[in-house]
Amino acid sequence: MSILNIGNHISKTVKIRRKHRERFLMVLSTLIFALLILNFIMNVDSISLSLTGDGTARSNGGIPSPHQIWSHCTITTAQLNDALTNDSITAIEADIMMDETGSFPVMAHPPSREYSLSFKGFFERIFVFNKERSSDDKKTKLVKLDFKEIEVVLPCLKNVASHNSDDVGQQHTQVYLNADILRGPGARTSDPVDGTKFAEAIKEEGGKLGKVFLSLGWKTHVARYYNSQGSYSSDDCAEMLELIQCE
Repeated sequence: MSILNIGNHISKTVKIRRKHRERFLMVLSTLIFALLILNFIMNVDSISLSLTGDGTARSNGGIPSPHQIWSHCTITTAQLNDALTNDSITAIEADIMMDETGSFPVMAHPPSREYSLSFKGFFERIFVFNKERSSDDKKTKLVKLDFKEIEVVLPCLKNVASHNSDDVGQQHTQVYLNADILRGPGARTSDPVDGTKFAEAIKEEGGKLGKVFLSLGWKTHVARYYNSQGSYSSDDCAEMLELIQCE
């Protein structure tokens, strides 16, 4: 039974007036979705979405701890240096776009494409750092790659795969692949990262990436969300499940 069917049944049972029923269903759907997300977070130590040898996704154990100290929007050389030399930082998140000529991926955050660090240079620094740290039994740093447009995905995955192939059977760098691949609350008319093409890129390079984790979401706009331009719905959930379901 879908969330909306459950809501209809409840609203009829408690005799909610027709004019209030639509609002009731919207609130109920949002609440149930929030509870599902909370349930996932509470069980995150035993649930993950990683890639199999053929590039398909499956749920399994081994996901990194949710208790991380993050360096967010780490897109400049100085910010990366700070994150790598600060022992309290355990995870690095960075945004990726194409350079102004559309030639190669760079570390930049929309709307600006100005950069001081290419993705190739960024990932190489983290890879070498983690490899040296692991040989000394020191803690390595997790990296979360936030893809801001579909054009950067495949070249970045190829770069990650090339490092993994040189890793002598050991994977020193845990990688999250993050993108907003569907339209969400407050951004129903905005263009997300193309979910179908994202999945195709994952399929193409998945078997060469080693164990990586998918971190997928909806494109949203918080200000418009709170101005009554929608909420998460059962259709949002179904669309995401359809994209990531295992075959």
